[in-house]
Order: sequence, then C-alpha cells, then structure tokens
Amino acid sequence: MISYSQWHSIRQAAKDEHLDALERVGITTMESHYFYMNEHGFSGYPSYLWSHHGPSAGTMALRTRYGLLQGKVPYETLKFGPTGERIFYGARYDVNGTNFIMFRNLGQRELPMRVAVSGNPELELFDCFGNMYTETAVDGEAVLQTSTLAAYIRLKAGQSVYMIPLDMGANLATTANFSYSTNFTGNLEQLNNDIFETIHPSNPHPSIWWGAKSPEKSETLEITLSELSNIRGISLFGTRADNSFSALLDFDILFWDGTDWALAEEVRSTMPVSDRVRMSDHTAQTWYLGENLWLIPLPDIRTDRLRVVAHRTTYGFCPDEIGVEAQINSWGSPNDQRWHIREVQIHGETATYVDNAEGAQHR
Repeated sequence: MISYSQWHSIRQAAKDEHLDALERVGITTMESHYFYMNEHGFSGYPSYLWSHHGPSAGTMALRTRYGLLQGKVPYETLKFGPTGERIFYGARYDVNGTNFIMFRNLGQRELPMRVAVSGNPELELFDCFGNMYTETAVDGEAVLQTSTLAAYIRLKAGQSVYMIPLDMGANLATTANFSYSTNFTGNLEQLNNDIFETIHPSNPHPSIWWGAKSPEKSETLEITLSELSNIRGISLFGTRADNSFSALLDFDILFWDGTDWALAEEVRSTMPVSDRVRMSDHTAQTWYLGENLWLIPLPDIRTDRLRVVAHRTTYGFCPDEIGVEAQINSWGSPNDQRWHIREVQIHGETATYVDNAEGAQHR
C-alpha cells in the first residue's frame, strides 16, 4: 500500500488474501466486502482501487483472480498437515466445470510446497499476474514454489492434485523457556502460548511481544527446551511491517552442541533494496511482500538449547535505509527497528521419544 513517502506496490498484489478469508464464509467478489486498496489509506464505502500514476500491481492481481475464478467461492479448503496448517493456504474452485486450485503461503517470501499428482503429470499454473507456466510431476510428485502472492493450478481432464501433508514433528516449544538479550515489552510466555496476539479493537489478546533492536547490534532470543531433543526445524511467526510493527529479515539459528554454540542455519532475506524514485506522492519504491513468518528446516540436530540471533528487521513499515530516508523527508522522523514475535515453534521429537522408538524397532 502507499503511504505518502513510499509505495509498497508489490505488497498490494498480495492483499487479495483478504478475499481468501471472505470467500471461506461465502462472501464473493460480486458482493459488498469493504475491501480497500488505494493510494491514500482507508477509503469510504463502497471500496475501490485506483492509482493516478498508472496501473498498480494490486489491480493486475485482482483482474487475474477474477478472470480465472469468475467470482466463485471455494468448495473446499485444502489441508497441509500439522506443520503446514499455519504456513500455507489453498482452496479448490469449480468454475463452470473446470477445477482450479489457488495456493499461497501466509508470510514467507519463498517456500517450496510438495503436491501429489495423478493423471496428466504436467501442471498448468498461473502466477498472480496471469502469466502461465508449467511444472511436471516426477513419480507422481511435484514441488511448487510459493510466496505471499497467490498462484493458481488449472486442472486438466482426469487430473488430480493433492497437498502432501507437512509434518515436522511435535511442537517442542510448548514447554520451553525463553530469554532475550536486551529490553523487551510483553511477557516471554506469550511466545509459546499458541495465541497469535493482535492489536485489533475488541481482540481479547491485544498486546504483541517485541524486543528492542538497533541497526548497529544483533540481539538474541535463547530457547531452552525441557529436555534433549532431535530438532527438525523452527517456525517463527511475527508481524507484517506496518506502521511501527517490524518484520524479521536476517538472522542466524545456533544450537548448543554440548561444548559451544554452533551455527545451524544462516537466513538472509532476498528482498531487493528499495529504489529511489521521483513521483507525484512518493520518493521510494519498496519491494516488501508482506513477510511475517519463517519456516526453517534443520538437519537433525540433537540439543536442548537454541538461539535465534536477529541481525536485521524492518524499520516499522520501512524495509531499509532508502525507505527510512523517504519517511524522514516526509514525516521528519523514522520508525525504530524492533523485533515483533507472535509465536515460536520448535519442530521435532524429544530424545527420549526417539530412543524409545528406535529401541522398539529392534526388540
């Protein structure tokens, strides 16, 4: 969306996720839904989308959605498995006898998704702007790349596609203890209470945990598990970059190997650097896509302690220094970097469970 000093034009193309929620309760694009995407924030009713300096990415994404799905509501919401349920979203549509699948992930810039394919192995896909491409299943399985932008599969006659459930093991963070390397606001118990806090009015869980973070210094969230465990991955659920809410971009995952802290994974955002532009109402073009979660597989680590070391977050809704420069020129002061976290999940099994299971196999 646009905010005086900078334009998140590509983020507009992901905002049709509002329609995902509305369609699930039977509200179609042909009815009133108070959906807004415009240049100057919240619009009146009825809502609309426009831009006086050219077609926006959101316009093209909505045209593609309606052109393919014809305003239909889904007849089935897809299931993605215990780990995948909070990561992916997808639905099936019957459009005048032709079946479509719409899919996306809920907050990661790039994330693969496995599907099972029967019948014709070639999948016909469309990105959110209507560009068609194909993927071919091998031995009945295809890997599709997902982002926060919607994508679509148009099924051929006799072809079936099902999501392969993503199950990375139990959530070991439910009994974990947390500590943070500097000042924070909120309670650390919020990070594993299975509640996604939000600030929306009348919400019973109105406060979101956040830790202080400066551009010059990395900060560490340490996670101590209740016992030694085999770790398969970690999910970090944060907030979208909006106003003062910041999204995590660059971080490392460390684990205690019994004698020292060892690097498990180095994660860096692939978001392009913002562009300086000179247009009627903004001076920076940013490329933030609504990133607010990270699912990071890990290679069979056995430990009882993990660290997430945050190196870089957004400055509120400004993804980088060029966005901050535009904000200062317009508003006089920037947002701070902060690290907002809604929930942490550690995927795997306790070492006791694994050892007992292995022992049972040999008995």
